[in-house]
Amino acid sequence: MIKALAEAKGWQHNGHRELFQVVKRLVDETGDQEFRGLFDIANSLHINFYENRMDGKWIESRTERIRELLDKLEALK
Repeated sequence: MIKALAEAKGWQHNGHRELFQVVKRLVDETGDQEFRGLFDIANSLHINFYENRMDGKWIESRTERIRELLDKLEALK
């Protein structure tokens, strides 16, 4: 969803570094610092997809925070 928002705004979003820049721009535009923390949670889950370090309860405990991120992004469309 971050990539979709970046695409709609004409922002680069092709690599991980650029995604962090998109989040920085969202914080700058909205003043909502929570985007950083929520994106960090999403990024850690993305990393875990490849490295499989977290157990199911750890992952499940973060799903509500991801819903918060998605809701915030949806509101910016």
